[in-house]
Amino acid sequence: MRIDDLTSNQRLPILQEVFASLHRTSDAQEAFETFLGGMRRAYGDRCFVMLNVIGLPPGHYRVARVKTPDNRDLVTPGMLLDPDVNMPVLQGGVFGEVTRQSRPMLIRDLKPSDFPHFGADLGAGRELLAAPVIGRDGVTDWVILIEFAAGRIRAEEPEETLLRANLLSLAIQNVRIVQQLREAGEQIRNEVDRIASIQRSLLPERLPQVPGLTLASSYQTYDRAGGDIYDIRPLNTCGRGFGDPSSSHTAFAAVPRDGISPWALMVADVSGHGPAAAVVMAMLHAILHAYPRIPSGPAEMLTHVNRQLTAKRIEQSFVTAFMAFYHPRDHTLVYANAGHPPALVKDYGYGSNIVQLDRAGELPLGIIDDVAYSEATHQLKSGQTLLLYTDGITEAAGPEGKMFGVEGLGRALANCSGDPECIISTVQGVLRAHEAGKRPNDDQTLLAAQVATPG
Repeated sequence: MRIDDLTSNQRLPILQEVFASLHRTSDAQEAFETFLGGMRRAYGDRCFVMLNVIGLPPGHYRVARVKTPDNRDLVTPGMLLDPDVNMPVLQGGVFGEVTRQSRPMLIRDLKPSDFPHFGADLGAGRELLAAPVIGRDGVTDWVILIEFAAGRIRAEEPEETLLRANLLSLAIQNVRIVQQLREAGEQIRNEVDRIASIQRSLLPERLPQVPGLTLASSYQTYDRAGGDIYDIRPLNTCGRGFGDPSSSHTAFAAVPRDGISPWALMVADVSGHGPAAAVVMAMLHAILHAYPRIPSGPAEMLTHVNRQLTAKRIEQSFVTAFMAFYHPRDHTLVYANAGHPPALVKDYGYGSNIVQLDRAGELPLGIIDDVAYSEATHQLKSGQTLLLYTDGITEAAGPEGKMFGVEGLGRALANCSGDPECIISTVQGVLRAHEAGKRPNDDQTLLAAQVATPG
């Protein structure tokens, strides 16, 4: 084996530097200038001409770039890469002869009259080497090198120039594609951020003052926009319940007991993530807040929402939801469940057991339209804490794939006083320790409510 010594070839390090620079650039004009500068350094200060022939008949051309041997630009550099620039269409001369062809050309013995549009700037040219840039539909451009002394262009150069010209074209196309993808990605991110902002505006701006309850919540999305939702609203007979209490359009209401209005508490989760889930979540919010009559209970509400979502054909999406009506007078909780993880009740004042509210539960919303949702009642006691959550909490995986589960919630609740703020922070702390730095794979929502103790 014999390895030839190539250290005397001064072009190789220049070409290596050029291609390394092309990998680093993210701008098409910069890529073009890098390539052109490298070729001039490697192969001498020839005159460089770029012609564009897209959509033109043979012999017609647009002059996109002219770089003279003394490094002057006779055409604005940006015209080559800006499709909106209206370059004049020319014909005639040696460039007209070149653009009649579709193959590389080597032309010698040139005269000033062969450059009718350029006068003294190119009239001294003696030799010309032209290579076509090939696109999907044929020749799109021509790369032309002009020598001002005879005998300077080698016989093997047409092949090299053809390769260099098309490498230049491919490099610029790749940079353009990356640039377009980056711009499209930025536009998509901006749109998703707008969706996320709108989505968060549908959540309670602040938790309300519910008679006899202390509340706290946490809402964290897997992506910028998410599909979880929670709400706490008063129910009344005035047609202003689940929606904005000041709105005259909203008619989600229930009959109050002993003059004290009940309250609706809900946590729901749209399948999937991101903008699509956020759109379905907004639909759910609108359907709830436009309910046309006083409901008898949460089952009636879920039945109505299910029919509406099924009719809207939300494709492969569905919604799980836990909804409860809380009566402050006697701490009664009436609840219904559409495929959602059961709420938990932690008994701090009367022992340490945790009760799952699982005596009612049917299919998620939006799958089939004839589901009859049922209800169950639970009697809350002073000091007890109610916890509603989404499956992004219980299905959160640790490094080895083990899910957090209801057991994880139980561990967190056992280490807390029952105060809702303590519940939220403790669950989050235990959950983050379980995930051990692993990114959550779903939205995570918590809503905690503690019944006040007498005195």
